[in-house]
Amino acid sequence: CWASALWYLSISRPTSTYGDHLELPKRMIYGKNLTFSNIRTRSLNPHAFEFVINEPKKCTSVTPFLVILISTTHKEFDARQAIRETWGDENTFGNIRILTIFLLGWNTDAVLNQMVEQESQIFHDIVVENFIDSYHNLTLKTMMGMRWVATFCPKAQYVMKTDSDIFVNM
Repeated sequence: CWASALWYLSISRPTSTYGDHLELPKRMIYGKNLTFSNIRTRSLNPHAFEFVINEPKKCTSVTPFLVILISTTHKEFDARQAIRETWGDENTFGNIRILTIFLLGWNTDAVLNQMVEQESQIFHDIVVENFIDSYHNLTLKTMMGMRWVATFCPKAQYVMKTDSDIFVNM
């Protein structure tokens, strides 16, 4: 019943003070030297993948106004080509520099990987990391794109992330 839910919420709200939770025996704190060497740490961003196909020099000559990161799959060549010829055309906006980067993971089909490598050699707008490209790894694609911008294009004014099945009205 909704009345019992309201009652439960009214008694289970967190307090605004944390004094009760932070009281530790002072002897334990001051009696022992605490250093970072005796605290177990782990990486906050365990994104331990490497670029298999990369365009590290794409951003060296000009600082872009906008970097467009586009999640795509190996089989979507036609969609990538349509984007290159329409809203993802890097030469459309005159003095405003826009970069288009297609994001992919590694495919289990070696032929598709080879086709993407050849496409990358022609267009120089594809970045691939060595995780398996799947729907469940879309977050890894986004992390890869953000890592690419932070590493190779840190002075970009704006970054936009979209998918290859989206039309962006520029």
